[in-house]
Amino acid sequence: MEIKNIFLLFGVQKNSFLISNIINKKENFIFCFIVSFLVYQSKSTTATPEEVKDPHLKIIKRALQQTTAEENFVISPAQALNLYENLQINEKFRFLKTSLPFKKDTHNVFDFPIRNTTLVTSSKDLWQTITLKARWSFNFQTRDTHKGVFQHHANNTKKIKQIHVDFMRKDDIFRSGYLEPLQANVLELPLQFKSIKLFIILPKYSRGLSALRRKLYENPELLHVCTGCVIKMKPVRVLMPKFQIFYEQDMKSLYDEAYLEHLGSYTNILQSCDLVFNEHGVGRFDTATVMFWNIYSYLRLPPAVFDINRPFLFMITDEEGIQFFGQVVDI
Repeated sequence: MEIKNIFLLFGVQKNSFLISNIINKKENFIFCFIVSFLVYQSKSTTATPEEVKDPHLKIIKRALQQTTAEENFVISPAQALNLYENLQINEKFRFLKTSLPFKKDTHNVFDFPIRNTTLVTSSKDLWQTITLKARWSFNFQTRDTHKGVFQHHANNTKKIKQIHVDFMRKDDIFRSGYLEPLQANVLELPLQFKSIKLFIILPKYSRGLSALRRKLYENPELLHVCTGCVIKMKPVRVLMPKFQIFYEQDMKSLYDEAYLEHLGSYTNILQSCDLVFNEHGVGRFDTATVMFWNIYSYLRLPPAVFDINRPFLFMITDEEGIQFFGQVVDI
């Protein structure tokens, strides 16, 4: 009997030991799970957004960081990168001569339609001046140009500033659509040369520019959505203001982040962009009356109205990427 009791006691102790081990293992598992969960939460809350890899988008993100929703600006990411590469190679800039400010260096003029003039001034500023001259693939008839109102909230207040400007009009088939991630309407206007396209990114709401800028700053990749298959061909009545935009920016701080050794000889590295939007296209053209046959006039479909009557962003692309990116607040 005593031996049986000993075995029973041993069995109970053994079971207790096994149960204890199971409980301890379970507690350890729960503890490890909790620790892992807390570490994951910590990482997820402290992790920085994924770095933008597209160099064009990096420059655009920086421009959004350095500007506000209250100013006009336009930059050329593609030409800034071309200059960046030339500065790295350095040998390509042997032809640059010290010259008077704003004197054109004809050795560095890109082919039509994008003209890129680079020069060094007497004060050792490196200037990059960029313009564009390309006609629309369609036509804005000058006879349809009329006075319209472009409005925006002055200095981010409730007061609305109204500007009476010339608006161009065109009824045709264009790629257009609404992009929910941006809460903006997008319109594609093609130009004739080298697959150049103008994209208008118009906020849904009159005071939506700041939110649109914030979304693009947080995720510049959304710009690729604007050029994708989300926007469809449809009848559209385009109401677009005529305007000119000029902007200068210092790019030396942008380049300083990558390398310093090649920049010591330049006081500043500046980029200036000058664009003119009118009935003929982007650029300055001689006055001429040109009639185009509208192949879609027989459709008789009620067009969707794309009225560019408030602040917007725009982007001009070609086969090389984003040639221009800008913001229009005041005309």
